Amino acid sequence: MKRFYSLRKHEIPVKVSLEEVNEQCKIAFSDSQEETTIREISVRCTSDAISILRSGYSLQSSIDKSMTWNSYHDVDYGDFDSLKPFVETDSAVRTKTRIPVLLCDLLDSEQEHLELVLTHDEANCPVMKDGFLDMGRAGE
Repeated sequence: MKRFYSLRKHEIPVKVSLEEVNEQCKIAFSDSQEETTIREISVRCTSDAISILRSGYSLQSSIDKSMTWNSYHDVDYGDFDSLKPFVETDSAVRTKTRIPVLLCDLLDSEQEHLELVLTHDEANCPVMKDGFLDMGRAGE
């Protein structure tokens, strides 16, 4: 436990922001309290950006402290908003969605937005009979 607290005091909570610069993604890490940029990383590959953002932890900073962030709350995606579902979920795996190898191609691609709304249609529901649940007896 002592080692854990020793490590925690060398961590800095950061906010992460993404910006498109010269067909690359500039990932900036800023001190949450002082709002000063601690480190910037430029990446070209979509998988690299996803890996960095998902990790929530980096040992590299300009002040020899670890940076930590919550990938759900501390990331401003900016130009790369279409990257968000791939960082926060495993949607690319579950839906077999192909994402571009390069981030610049992700910006150029048309992202199709699909929203599903599920409702319960009692008139056509096989477990409703005369307005009451008929669980286990449907289809008899």
